[in-house]
Amino acid sequence: MSDSEQKYREAWQRRNRVRWAKATPEQREKLRTEKREWARAKAASLTQEEREERNRYHREWAAKKYASDPEARRKSREAAQARRERLIAELGREKYLELKREDYHRNREANLARAKRYRRENPEKAKAADRKRYGAEKRRRSILSRKLAKRFGQSLEWYDRTLKKQGGKCAICQRDFSGFKVGPAVDHDRNCCPGSDSCGQCVRGLLCGSCNTALGRFGDGPERLRSALRYVNKHLRRRK
Repeated sequence: MSDSEQKYREAWQRRNRVRWAKATPEQREKLRTEKREWARAKAASLTQEEREERNRYHREWAAKKYASDPEARRKSREAAQARRERLIAELGREKYLELKREDYHRNREANLARAKRYRRENPEKAKAADRKRYGAEKRRRSILSRKLAKRFGQSLEWYDRTLKKQGGKCAICQRDFSGFKVGPAVDHDRNCCPGSDSCGQCVRGLLCGSCNTALGRFGDGPERLRSALRYVNKHLRRRK
């Protein structure tokens, strides 16, 4: 946009603000109708490139306004809340949430990129929002639930049930998990799934980090484990 166009736009906006301030409620409704009709006609006449340029300008303008004006932020939040409430009233909560999920997955990559960019640019705000939304324990459980489902094909219910069955202790060394800085490790059969993730069918239990790493180093081979036990016992007898 050239300097002359920018000046014309600003003068036009000032005139509109003056008209709005002096208008009665009936006149304001008429102005709104005129603006909507003008906007529809203008949008219909634009080329694809002009439409993209207009959308970019409005996004930049809205972002600057939102960042610099607390009143604009308040109005934006209130408008978004009113829009949500209106849609829920029209569609019902279940249908509204279904449409939200569809919209998210349709634009998933853009949504994730925007969220990552915001967290990178505003780390303190992101952490404060996480604490407010989840709380420390709720957030830990949420992260654990996603990890269990993605890497081991298990649920939080399985994790809690297994932890209770083992008495809160490692299934091998019997040390209490509360004595470790990190939580229990999910053990699986490396002969079935050689990597660090599991298909979900070969999960065996919960171990401390040391025991889980040791089993992995031995490749879950019974002969290697028995050989290691014989080796340790032989040197213990010599020491005695």
